[in-house]
Amino acid sequence: MSHQEDAAMSGRAAYIHHVDGFLARLGELGIRHTRPIMRPENNSMFCYVHDPDHTMIELVYHHRRQFPPPMEHDPASKQATRSSAAGPESAEEAREILTQAEAAAGGTR
Repeated sequence: MSHQEDAAMSGRAAYIHHVDGFLARLGELGIRHTRPIMRPENNSMFCYVHDPDHTMIELVYHHRRQFPPPMEHDPASKQATRSSAAGPESAEEAREILTQAEAAAGGTR
């Protein structure tokens, strides 16, 4: 693989919290970036910059996304309780559920 192919395949992403200020600061520093593109389906925006080694860096902004993401449970506390709708806890339990469903439907494995 050539150096150019390797550089084209490598990339990084960074989440930014204050997009307008960040892009303005890049402009002050003379760092060019691509045109910011909006993603309305997830209320985000992204653009790209290249570092001096030509590594592409995607700058990502998520409007109104909580950071850090909320956790379902505190990993330092006792294990979170599971709801019955969460599904089986093991492969064996999943196999048993499938076997029972097939038997109820009159099928065999």
